[in-house]
Amino acid sequence: MRVILQGSLEHFPAAELLPLLVAHAHSGTLVVEEKGKRVRIFLRRGKVDWTEASDGLGAEEVLLDLFTWRGGEFSLQDDVILPDGARALDLDPTILIEEGKRRSEYRPDQMFSVVNPPGDRDQISLSPDEFNALFRIGGGRTLAQVATDLGRAFADVVPLIRTLQANGLIREIDQSRLAEETFQVSALSSGGEAPPAVDESTENDRRGRLSSTPKTKTRARTIAGSLTVQGAAADVHPLLDNEYLIGRDSANTIVLADVSVSSKHARVARTAEGFVIEDLKSRNGTFVNGERVTDKRILEDNDVVRFGRVILTFNVATETKAGEMTNPELK
Repeated sequence: MRVILQGSLEHFPAAELLPLLVAHAHSGTLVVEEKGKRVRIFLRRGKVDWTEASDGLGAEEVLLDLFTWRGGEFSLQDDVILPDGARALDLDPTILIEEGKRRSEYRPDQMFSVVNPPGDRDQISLSPDEFNALFRIGGGRTLAQVATDLGRAFADVVPLIRTLQANGLIREIDQSRLAEETFQVSALSSGGEAPPAVDESTENDRRGRLSSTPKTKTRARTIAGSLTVQGAAADVHPLLDNEYLIGRDSANTIVLADVSVSSKHARVARTAEGFVIEDLKSRNGTFVNGERVTDKRILEDNDVVRFGRVILTFNVATETKAGEMTNPELK
């Protein structure tokens, strides 16, 4: 076999390479390798005859996954010899390429923050998968980490991210700016000096704003939360509405089918301060981190909540986690 084209996906990504090969009806074997991953795509007159992947993905998954690769080397060889027993697929990849281009809008290393939606956006209906993705994004995870947390391939998570972004629930974090701010805070906290300002008037204005800012920020508004049954990661109860009734009776919003749980056991409500829990005079009580709930109590991220003998973990997805934070002082 002769190599008739080769290069790096960093400079010639799949979103450009595959459409070129298909549009010009190329035949040959495309080999792509990156960090131990390897795929071979057998092309005949612009159609896919067969694919072979080190991770066992099928033909369509191979093509879509390739659009998410940000590096790696490729070579196109001029011959097409299918493996023994392989049956030519004669797959037209045009539609897959269009979908792949949409997926290539996102990178595994991207990070998003959860946006507190105004007005009627509070009523947006999310699927369980979309909520789980939203919750993990709120935990400061990269998209690759979100995919790992969900046990899904990165390509399968992209449509969830696109939906959340289209609904205005998330926005991309400018990581270069985040890194600069992190460096400045680190320098200040260790007694070092902040990087010099580009413009003195801009720096003076920044100092003026910081000096006039109260040291303690108010509690951030909670957009969404969840209650997850301990030991059952898949048993997640999204908290997206303003009120949830919890109990053994099927009329409750969240049903806990355990004899230790009262018919109407507790209420969780979303307020300006965050999610608040109260016990509804249950027989066996409601406990947060081992303390019995005797009045309304604000839930914090990672609180352990017990209804009778059923234990759940509360988590929040916010742009800034609930709680108070202190600004570093400029001296």
